[in-house]
Amino acid sequence: MASPSSAAWIEGRSRDPLTHRIDSYATLTARAGVPVKIFIGCRDGQIFPEIHFLARVGFRQRATTYHFDNGSVIPRLAPLCDDCERVFLWDGEAADATAAIRRAKRLHMRIEKASFEFDLAGAEKVVRGIKCKQSLQTALQRAQ
Repeated sequence: MASPSSAAWIEGRSRDPLTHRIDSYATLTARAGVPVKIFIGCRDGQIFPEIHFLARVGFRQRATTYHFDNGSVIPRLAPLCDDCERVFLWDGEAADATAAIRRAKRLHMRIEKASFEFDLAGAEKVVRGIKCKQSLQTALQRAQ
């Protein structure tokens, strides 16, 4: 269930098939219609941004660089998720990456020899609308 939002952001909700928990998410396709998206969703009850490709981009890790607006270029050996189509691009915590996405106007990234640019207009509003339910594991950890 997805709907258009600010700029080219698409917001939606997904249902976990095991817990039946409903979380919200947002996606943004790279400029020029390149089949690469920023996905901002929920993982363990927290907002978690990652880059999604429509096909495998390799195994284990990939050499990447990225920068927000005119900021410093950050080189990183980024880990690929199990399906090899998702990359946790950011150097640091998910919350820091989410905050940077909210503040920036553009994200420029390179993976191997391919370059992508994202127009982040409207990110502040979109990210504010993402609601993550606390996972059982997170709730148990906080209760200790």
